[in-house]
Amino acid sequence: MERKKVKIPESKQGHIKDWSEFSSLLEPLKLDESTLKFAESYFKGQILISEGKKAEATQFFKDLATNQSYINFEDSNGQLLEAIDIAIKGKSNLQENINF
Repeated sequence: MERKKVKIPESKQGHIKDWSEFSSLLEPLKLDESTLKFAESYFKGQILISEGKKAEATQFFKDLATNQSYINFEDSNGQLLEAIDIAIKGKSNLQENINF
């Protein structure tokens, strides 16, 4: 099964700070509601990191991992998480190589 790719325009990489702006890029993928909710939570955590709120982000991601089975989500949606990183930070530390 081929994973769906999120296209982040180069001019927006590292500059998206609003979920509604990012989620508009997801519309063509027609993701299910649970995937969108998890992605929004991950997005919020990455915003906390980008704002320098590391303690809040650490707790946020611990809660996310406990409540949402982060590992399983990352395994099946790594490209989506990497796209969020690129949208917010302009780069990603995730291991998966993706061509946008």
